[in-house]
Amino acid sequence: MALQPIKGKVVARQWYTKLTRHVAVVAALRPHPYVVQSRAFRSKRGTAYSKWKEATRPQITAALREAAIEPFPSNWVLGLAISAAATLSAPLGSPMTKKGAVDRRYVKSVRSWDSTDLWKAIEDLGNGIIWKDDNQVRAMGPGAFTDQSADAFALHAWGLPPGRGAPMWDEDWEDDSAPFTYDWLNTSI
Repeated sequence: MALQPIKGKVVARQWYTKLTRHVAVVAALRPHPYVVQSRAFRSKRGTAYSKWKEATRPQITAALREAAIEPFPSNWVLGLAISAAATLSAPLGSPMTKKGAVDRRYVKSVRSWDSTDLWKAIEDLGNGIIWKDDNQVRAMGPGAFTDQSADAFALHAWGLPPGRGAPMWDEDWEDDSAPFTYDWLNTSI
């Protein structure tokens, strides 16, 4: 994938294959698993999720605007591929052990979180900025939630105009889709 933002940045691009419109977003930002909104105001985890969304959505919006990408029309049916990476990390204010180290129970990575919660959180980011509502997403493409070398996530949405068929995944798109690894962000190499 040609989109390789530097740490802390988001990039986007759009292209077409025959009648299919594609939008890819790659964010060199730490992902966050989904938290049910009704719990968001009652827990530290929910508050952290809400703050993550509030901070991340404007960055994605700005990247889409910079690339002159408009949202998919609300009557399009879409497909979506998502991947994410996250290093071992503990949130600020994590409890400490008696020896002064961070309590290991609070150290999380991409492999600590439920992959469907990561998928849902990243999918929700697109609501109102890439598509009208995530209920438009009806097909899935490949993705991975295993890379612990960097903090990043990516999505690849595709769709066809109404009446043009189902937006099924095509293996020819793999090189332009959500990356499985985020090697270019790994600073320990």
